[in-house]
Amino acid sequence: MKTNGRIRELLQLTCADDYQYSFRVVQPLLQYLGIPPEQCWPQFRIENPFGGGLLRLDFLVHVGDVPMLTIESEPRAAQFDEGYRQAKNYSTNFKPRQPGSAMQERTVPFLLVSAGTRAEMRRAVIRGLNIEYEPILDSGRPAFLEWEELETEARRLAGTIGEQHPILKAEAAQQFFEDLYAAIHSAPALRRKDDRKIVLFNHVIDYARAGAPSKVRATCLSAGLTPRAAQRVLRAIAQYQQKVEANEFSGPAVARGYRTFLLQPGGRGAHEYFTGESQNRPYLVGGRVRYRNVARYFTPGEVIQQMVRLADPRCNERVIDMTCGSGGFLAEAASYVAEGEGPAQATQFLTKQLVGVDDDPFCVSCARELLTFLYPDRGDQLHVYLHNCLYQRAPATSEIREDRRAERLLRPGRYDLVIGNPPGSDEYSGTNPEEVAQQWERRFGHTRGGLMDHHCFIRRAVELARPDGGRICLLVPEGLLARDNRDLPRVRYELLRECEVRAIISLPRVFRNNNARMAILYLVRNTNWNAARKVLLARVLPQWTDETGESRPTELFAELEAVVDRYRAEVEPSNDRLAPGEGLAGFADVEVAVDDSNEP
Repeated sequence: MKTNGRIRELLQLTCADDYQYSFRVVQPLLQYLGIPPEQCWPQFRIENPFGGGLLRLDFLVHVGDVPMLTIESEPRAAQFDEGYRQAKNYSTNFKPRQPGSAMQERTVPFLLVSAGTRAEMRRAVIRGLNIEYEPILDSGRPAFLEWEELETEARRLAGTIGEQHPILKAEAAQQFFEDLYAAIHSAPALRRKDDRKIVLFNHVIDYARAGAPSKVRATCLSAGLTPRAAQRVLRAIAQYQQKVEANEFSGPAVARGYRTFLLQPGGRGAHEYFTGESQNRPYLVGGRVRYRNVARYFTPGEVIQQMVRLADPRCNERVIDMTCGSGGFLAEAASYVAEGEGPAQATQFLTKQLVGVDDDPFCVSCARELLTFLYPDRGDQLHVYLHNCLYQRAPATSEIREDRRAERLLRPGRYDLVIGNPPGSDEYSGTNPEEVAQQWERRFGHTRGGLMDHHCFIRRAVELARPDGGRICLLVPEGLLARDNRDLPRVRYELLRECEVRAIISLPRVFRNNNARMAILYLVRNTNWNAARKVLLARVLPQWTDETGESRPTELFAELEAVVDRYRAEVEPSNDRLAPGEGLAGFADVEVAVDDSNEP
C-alpha cells in the first residue's frame, strides 16, 4: 500500500488539459503502483444504463476478466467531486461493451479519482440499497493499493462470502436468486405467468429462511408445479440452505441483490424485466379471474436514493409510499434513517412509522420480501398492504382482495412525507376505475377530459400529507408540469393553492423501453407560504458538449446527486431564514395562465 510520497510529487505537476494530465500524472501513478500496462485498458467502453450511446472509462484496471479498478482523471482539483460522481456511476453500472473484451459484468470494487493536486482510491461498500465508495486510508492519509494487493482482492472475489465482502455477498445472493428462479421458471403450469412465478419465489424463500422444506414442497404443489418441478426447487434451495438458515443471505447487500434481480434483463435462465414490460395482471370480476395488460416502471435505485436525500425523512416522522411498487423507496428511507440516526431508530421507524400501499399483488409481495431481506427479524411487523390508495374504504366488489387493515392508515392529513413514483398514464391505470371515477367527480368535481393518473395520484398525495407542513416528493411525467389539456392547468393551480414548491428537477429518460421525460416534484403542503422562498429549478440534459465540441451522454446519476447536493447546501439553508408569509393561497379564483413549453 502506497501513501503520498512519490504520489504527492506527481500531483504537484501543472497540466494544461485532460490529455497532458493523463500522460504526466495518471500513467506515472499507475506505474508507481506496479500496475502492468497490459492490465490497464484506456478509454474502456461501457453501456450507458439509462440513456443512449456508450460511456468511456478513462482507465480500467483488471485482473484477467475481473474488473478491479476504474480511474477517472481531471486536470483541476475543483473537479474532484465531479470526477468521483462519474467514477461511482461507471463502477456501479459496469456493463462492458468494449470490442474484443470478455470482461465480467459486475460491480467494480475499487475506484481511483485523480483531479489536479488531489487523488484518492476508494473501496465499494453497501449502504441501504446503494453502493458508496469509502476512501482507503493509512494513518489518516490517502492510501493506494498496489498491483499485488489488487491481485489478492481479485482472488478473494472467488472465495467465501461474508460481511467483510458486501459486494460479493450481493452478487452471490443474486446468483442464488437466479438459480432458484430457473427451477420455478421451468414449471409448465406457470408458463407466461411471470407474476405468479415471482410471488411463489418469494414464498419459497420465506419458508427456506424458516427451515421448512415441507412447506416449500406443499406451496410449490399448490401453485401447480409437478412433483418433479417441486423437487428441482428443493434442490436449488439445498445448495444454499446453510447460508439461508444462517441469515447470511440478509442485510443491505442481499436486499440490493434482490432488487437488482427483479430489475435485470432476461437471459441465462432468468426472468424478463419486470420494469417496462407489459404483464398480464389478474383481477376479479364477479368472483372470476380476468387479466389486464399493464406495464410497470420500477424506479432506478440511484434516483430513489437522491429523492430520499432531498426529502430527508426522520425516524419520528410518518412516511408513506402510496404506490410502493417493489419497495425501493421504503427500503431506502429505512436505510437513510439508519445511517443518519442509528439502527435502533431505523427499526422503530420501519415498524411504527413507515407504510407502503399498492394495488398490485406482485408489487406487495416483492416490497415485503425486500424489507424482510433488509430486516429479517422484522418481517412480521411490516406495514405493507394490498389496497388501492386512492380511497380509504375498499368497495365491496373490488377487483382485488384488498387488505382492510390499510384503511385506518389512509386518512387525510396523516403523513409527514409522501414519497414515490405513482403511475403516470394518460388514462387511469389502477384497479376499480368506475369507483375511482365516481369518487373523483364527487370529491373534486373532475370529469373534463377523462380521468388520468395525473389527476388522481398527485391530488391524493397532497390529501395524505399533513396540512401544516407535510412534504410530497414524487417522480412524475414532465407533462404534468407543462401540458395545457385534460384539465392539467387546473390541477397545477390547485397544487399551488395548497403547497409550496421547493424543487422541480427535470430528468432525461430514466426507464428502459420508455422515452417519457420525468421530473422530481418536491412540495410542502402549506397554504400560507412566503412568495420570497427560493425554488430549485434544474434540468439534467441527456447530452453535453465537451471542450472539443463532441456530444457525450450525460451521467444521469452523477448529475442528479450534484443537483440534490446544491439544494441541501445552498437553497434550503437560505430559505430556513424566511418567516411564513402570504402566497398564492390568498388569491381569489382566477384564470390560470398556461405555459405550454417544455420547460419545467
